[in-house]
Amino acid sequence: MYRFMTALILCLLCIHSTVHAQATTEDVNYTVPDDAIMTAPMKPGVINLTKPPYNMPSDGSTDVTEILQRAITENIGQPFKRKTFYFPNGTYVISNTLLWKKPNGKYYARLRFIGQSREKTIIKLADHAPGYDNPNKPKAMFKTGSINASSYDHYNNSFWNMTLDVGTGNPGAVALDYNANNEGSLRNLLVKSSDPDKAGTIGIMMVRAYPGPCLLKDVTVDGFKVGMKVRHHEYSVTMENITLTNQSMVAMKNMGNVVCISNLKSVNNVPVLHATSGYAMTTILGGQFSRPDGKTTTINAITNKGVLLMRDIDCQDYRLTVEDQTDQNNHLDLGKQLNYLSHPAVSLFDDPSQASWPQLKPTPTLPVFDVSKAVSVNAHGAKADDPGDDSDAIQAALDAVAENSDKTTVYFSPGIYIISKPLIVHGSIQYIEGFGTTIRPNKGQYLDKEAAVPIWHVKDMSVKELFFNDINNVKHWQKCKTGFGLLHDDPATLILTNIDFGGLLDGAYRSGEQAGDVYIENNVGSDWRFTKSNQHVYARQWNLEGAMRVDFKITSRNAHIAALGIKTERAVSIGDCIGGSLGIYGGLMYPVKTIPEENGPMVFKLQDTSAVINYAEVAYGKNRNYERHIVETRDDQTRTLTKEQCRKRNRDGRMLPLYVSQP
Repeated sequence: MYRFMTALILCLLCIHSTVHAQATTEDVNYTVPDDAIMTAPMKPGVINLTKPPYNMPSDGSTDVTEILQRAITENIGQPFKRKTFYFPNGTYVISNTLLWKKPNGKYYARLRFIGQSREKTIIKLADHAPGYDNPNKPKAMFKTGSINASSYDHYNNSFWNMTLDVGTGNPGAVALDYNANNEGSLRNLLVKSSDPDKAGTIGIMMVRAYPGPCLLKDVTVDGFKVGMKVRHHEYSVTMENITLTNQSMVAMKNMGNVVCISNLKSVNNVPVLHATSGYAMTTILGGQFSRPDGKTTTINAITNKGVLLMRDIDCQDYRLTVEDQTDQNNHLDLGKQLNYLSHPAVSLFDDPSQASWPQLKPTPTLPVFDVSKAVSVNAHGAKADDPGDDSDAIQAALDAVAENSDKTTVYFSPGIYIISKPLIVHGSIQYIEGFGTTIRPNKGQYLDKEAAVPIWHVKDMSVKELFFNDINNVKHWQKCKTGFGLLHDDPATLILTNIDFGGLLDGAYRSGEQAGDVYIENNVGSDWRFTKSNQHVYARQWNLEGAMRVDFKITSRNAHIAALGIKTERAVSIGDCIGGSLGIYGGLMYPVKTIPEENGPMVFKLQDTSAVINYAEVAYGKNRNYERHIVETRDDQTRTLTKEQCRKRNRDGRMLPLYVSQP
């Protein structure tokens, strides 16, 4: 029989470890080499908007709305090609909404704004701008777009390393009407109102269908009525190192989404969170909730109508930490290091209060790009957007860095590169930067459907850490017959940020006998195989889409996995774990297709695995949801947690507030 433990007892007892580890946030100086800068519209890559053909002023007085809208219109709309606008330090003034639209007037996606630094790259709304004076008719500085007018293809939309300021005298302003799917992100971003009264309606608004999966990391919102507002039961939003200050109504609203947060700081005279829908699932690992004056208020920090899981919360200045408006009717008083679960935890074998929570370590900081230590694949003969085979040229660049102690980095001028064989990463290479590049395995070894060939093969490293950043790995739909993303067969720790493995037939990652630890941040891809015993995996915003030939999206053999915010798609099983540990801190499962009632796929299969898991499911149709959520084996005895034992969500979905396994 499965066992339940009330939320209150769980709050008091399950304090065995700190789940999250906070990283230090520092401003980033983002640098782009000259040969990664493009001057022609409709080409993949990076455009410095202050250079020809746009010559956009950054003097803090010239209105650049028309120039910036023209740049967006001329460059957006490129399938499988990410476009980046680079903003050197300066202040760029706009006076109207910038729209992610193509020349035909239709919205599109795959556009990123990247500033040189957060504090000195500022996009500012003109003071008292026309149309921004009515809080009842919010108007945005930016409205991002989607592909083919769909509501779920907002791919790659991103803002990094800059400040968005709604200026003075604009009480109806929304800084960012944002949506992103799969691997879009907001990073190192300051969203502010410089109005004396902090006027503005919403800082970051994510209310159009359907937000996520995406990542918000190192984001501060200062001012506005509402700091962040998220809506819809699809999909999920992962956040880390979020600071919300000086809001006048509420710091954050979750109106039904799956929101997963590590390290939430609120300094406000208003509530921290309103979770206003029973569909909402909010997970908060680490939080500091306080008032600017340090005095206790008569309002509550959090009002919750959905599923709420919190750990390591410091809340001192409110009447209550949580006012629970669910059928559980639980409340939580003030205090330091508080833990809370709104609904009963479940275990098929154990006492849920004795959970051991796998620690989620912070992702190591990406190195600052130093062109003096970098080697370009193009300098060795690789040609972007050319039908030829680039394998040897890319390998030559990798070898040049691997054998030169003065070099650390290999980079690509953005574009599409075709390969016919694995790329061997070895020696002293520390950093591979794609700047939005696509690697496409279309020739040679990738034409043999019986083979399983990686794109990247990491081995024989002489360094302790290896970073991959901003690379899209995708097969050619007609030509490619095999291929997976990366074979990791070296003790070096691997850090994967902003990587897409989703378009590969045979999955994302496989560990070899020598594999070191792995950090996964803002990645897309399915079929991750962690078969090295005692390997540690730390993930956030882990979108487990892709891989057509897959039995499980995650395979673990005595590995230790901690993940903040996962999202799955397709009617397949999610995790197959034997031994080790598994921490899933928030996520959304989306089966999409019909699932057989008998012997169909399951969510997690556990055998002698220490696990702490919470997630939600979205489903449309009584046979399009998981029948089996947890199948756990202990000492040759197998028990199953079915959908009838989970909470209902949306039309046919379910929610698992917390599952615990402690062998």
